[in-house]
Amino acid sequence: MTSSTGSRRSTPSHLSKASILHRILFLSVLALSTHAQVTIRGAGAYTQAGGKFYFHGGEDGANTVSDQLYVLDLTKTWTTVAPAWTQLKSSPFTNSYHVATHSADNKTIFLFGRNNDNKVKRPPAAFLNKYSVDTNTWTVGSATSIDLTANPLNPAFMTQGRRDFQGALDPVSGKYVFLGGNQDNLQYNSQDVFEPETSRVSEKDLPRELNNYQGGALAWLKQGADSSVYVLGGYSPANTQWSSFGNLSKFSWATETWTSVVSIFFCFFFFVLFLVVLGFSVLSVSF
Repeated sequence: MTSSTGSRRSTPSHLSKASILHRILFLSVLALSTHAQVTIRGAGAYTQAGGKFYFHGGEDGANTVSDQLYVLDLTKTWTTVAPAWTQLKSSPFTNSYHVATHSADNKTIFLFGRNNDNKVKRPPAAFLNKYSVDTNTWTVGSATSIDLTANPLNPAFMTQGRRDFQGALDPVSGKYVFLGGNQDNLQYNSQDVFEPETSRVSEKDLPRELNNYQGGALAWLKQGADSSVYVLGGYSPANTQWSSFGNLSKFSWATETWTSVVSIFFCFFFFVLFLVVLGFSVLSVSF
């Protein structure tokens, strides 16, 4: 009788303390993963550093601008339905249509851009802000957080707004280049190069074919001795009408010159022409 009663009071083998602990840990991790999922949004800043993908800010369909910072470990497996995002410390400001890069040691995330639209409730005080990966802390920029001594063209972007631009990182030197952008109908027709070690920015005018450049995509490629930035796509609010850039442009750092590599629309035109000629050739053979 006593043995039988003791048996009923003991923990079943399939629910051992270790098993219960594992289940609690699993449910805790599952709850954290579910809580950390990023809501649907666009216009955020992102960068990949040390096998991890960082995403900051952005805005949703209701024009609500975010201050949240997330990281995704690319060295681990996760499903595309529920990526294993981890939410880090939110920034003291909200921001969108900005860009990000990282230091050579992957310990600092740099955020460039200042969207001061009315929908941004807490815009950043300055153009450059930093996040420390090691300490999970933010350093808010100021008017002196970038060295503008080599920037005679338009130093006003430090205190005024600048958004709708893209950037690219040189994996060798660690320099970061960003082009164009706008704010409050002010167009930035310049290319800026940021040096993370010194917080120094140098600036040059963009070529006329890239005036009023916004959006688009940039890539910094090194082929042998040739280190170049390639610019694809983008748009311009010329004459109150949005016009697209169809050229693939290249900036060579060796000669500091811009060249037009190929026109997307030009290639598309000849591709369509080729199909038309091929079609007529097939028809003529058939008849």
